[in-house]
Amino acid sequence: QNHIIMKKLLISSVAAMALSCSLFSASVVATVNDKTITSDDVAAFLKANQAPVDFSSLTGEVKEKIINQLIEKYLLTSEAIKDGVQNSDEFKNELEKAKNEISLEVWMKKQFDKVTVADDEAKKFYDANPDKFKQPELFNARHIIVKTEAEAKKILGELKSAPKDKLEDSFIAAAKKHSIDGTKEDGGNLGWFSEGRMVKEFVAGAKALKKGELSKAPVKSQFGYHIIYLVDYKPAGKVSFENAKEQLKQLLRMDKFRDSVAAKAKSLKEKAKIEIKK
Repeated sequence: QNHIIMKKLLISSVAAMALSCSLFSASVVATVNDKTITSDDVAAFLKANQAPVDFSSLTGEVKEKIINQLIEKYLLTSEAIKDGVQNSDEFKNELEKAKNEISLEVWMKKQFDKVTVADDEAKKFYDANPDKFKQPELFNARHIIVKTEAEAKKILGELKSAPKDKLEDSFIAAAKKHSIDGTKEDGGNLGWFSEGRMVKEFVAGAKALKKGELSKAPVKSQFGYHIIYLVDYKPAGKVSFENAKEQLKQLLRMDKFRDSVAAKAKSLKEKAKIEIKK
């Protein structure tokens, strides 16, 4: 139970930090009456709706829908205020509850800001836990997926005639034109992935290629027929301390923070007069 509560507290504190720390000035995405709607408003809206996406990565149509939802929200909020909702007892009660939640989040952020992890602490953990820093074989690939082998062979034949220095550009254009999955708009880009992230037929096809090579034949999987272009490759090994350091320090910082808050909660409970009714 304590673990669940601490997890919720950590999530709340991280959300508060994310909302309060802005490295860049917000850009205006819309105006309605005297209200300016900014990219910060959009980010807060997406977080509140548990949408783990970056607004800038969305398509124009989806962006427009989100902005229109924010405009509607502003207009309805203005109407609610005009109707005097803020004078109601229900509003005042809910406001007090919100104040308590915000107070806790701000306090949690302040506690987190006090926590530091030195480089030597991180190095000590790194050296003591070598198994945690194993890096599997990694592939960086693009793909084109179509429904039939005949179509895949036709596209592959066209790509094989492209100059070697223009092959990736040609592949990107072909993916945007022919591919049937969600990566098509990004030229079939799959980014970095390990063996367990893809179906075995696809991984076997990627393993058969060298950096900059194209599938010699279509690769069949349960999803269709793939044409693969291997952008880059990293053999299995161990992540260096320099590459792991910053992320490791943040994880250790979160561990320290969690432990300090748990200790504080325990201390407060020991001093408090508590009666749990059954």
